[in-house]
Amino acid sequence: MNISGAVLPFHFANNSSFSPEATPDTTVVALLVGTVVELLVSVMTVPFSTINLVVIGRSSLLHPNLKMVLLWQSAFILLRGIVRLLIGAHKLALIDPFGPEMFAPYRLLHVFTFFNRNFIAHVLLIERFMATAMVKTYETRRSWLFTSVWCTVVVSNGKATIATGILLTESFMLFFGIAEWLVFARLWRFNEQRYKLSIAKSEHSLSERFQLSENIRTGKQLTPTLSFHFWMLFASVVTAFWSYFDFPRFDQIYLAINVANGITGLIIETLMITCHPFLKRDALYTIHRIFAIKLQKNRVHDEGQAMKNAEKEGKKSIAMRDLISGKTMIDSSKSQSIHFDALRKSWEEAK
Repeated sequence: MNISGAVLPFHFANNSSFSPEATPDTTVVALLVGTVVELLVSVMTVPFSTINLVVIGRSSLLHPNLKMVLLWQSAFILLRGIVRLLIGAHKLALIDPFGPEMFAPYRLLHVFTFFNRNFIAHVLLIERFMATAMVKTYETRRSWLFTSVWCTVVVSNGKATIATGILLTESFMLFFGIAEWLVFARLWRFNEQRYKLSIAKSEHSLSERFQLSENIRTGKQLTPTLSFHFWMLFASVVTAFWSYFDFPRFDQIYLAINVANGITGLIIETLMITCHPFLKRDALYTIHRIFAIKLQKNRVHDEGQAMKNAEKEGKKSIAMRDLISGKTMIDSSKSQSIHFDALRKSWEEAK
């Protein structure tokens, strides 16, 4: 057994089942069908990741540290999608499900993008821990030091992973990921309790309460993401384990896990926006603008009116929205007199 090659996709050199000559024609057809499925997933991932990059990059609500982590994640999900798109197209062009996977440039790009996408979950947990521990001053801490350090570490480790990486390393990262997920859940719970306490006692400043609400909202947004990152770590261990012990049908397992990882990346990109109320609003506005431009000639009046409505929606003050849910706090359908009557009543009861 060869202890190296546990990093995707260098398993091929260590597994005897990945052999074009020994593969039945029916298996080749099945692998090509799976390649088509992966190709479709990659085609869907590219635009989603692109929209995420635009929305997150333009957002002024996210802390710079968190913004860079999310941008890095979307960028490498996008790059991995492009790499898998090229590999899949090459396979179909050659009617060969094996050759393109062993093409050196593809292998290097695949490993590098895969590692960066997976490693970002560890950086994300560190950033969330900082946001919780320094809740009173975190909003004002906008230095690029943290981003510079973790970017250097991730890129350096990504290069090292291409040449090294063993089953033991993959297994360690899996257990480390489980521990991180538990810590993240605890941080989310801690922020919720602290936020409720701040409302009850009114002891926190407005900026501190905003940071607490941002921590809670970000926790809800990132819980699905970290869960799926855990799956990708698990899938990486399964692939390394299968190759290390030279189990049969590795080619099919590898393709199935690649398809599953592609779907996981697509889900992460979707939930990253839909689970955050303000990013979701901005994403819908961006998509609307794209389609409004394409349909402008046919529906000038309707699109123009819809654009005005979208702009009004986008310009609504954050102060009019609940900090955690993002929902409008004042129902515009109700008259102002009803609203102020309710405020007056609450004031009198407080006396």
